[in-house]
Amino acid sequence: MAESWDAFISELHQLIADPAAAEFLNTEQLADSLGRIGTEPRPELAFDFNYRILMRGLIFYRFIKKQT
Repeated sequence: MAESWDAFISELHQLIADPAAAEFLNTEQLADSLGRIGTEPRPELAFDFNYRILMRGLIFYRFIKKQT
């Protein structure tokens, strides 16, 4: 994940700004979680609640983007 961290963060910013995602996801919570995980990848994030919320949100976001 370390090698893809910048792309991961960038895609999360796109998700949070997308009005289509806001119809289904709590983008305020996602923005808060994004702020809490920080800017650098760390191994312990794999077990972090905020990181898991972001990953699940991103998976769902990719799914709804494919459907449109």
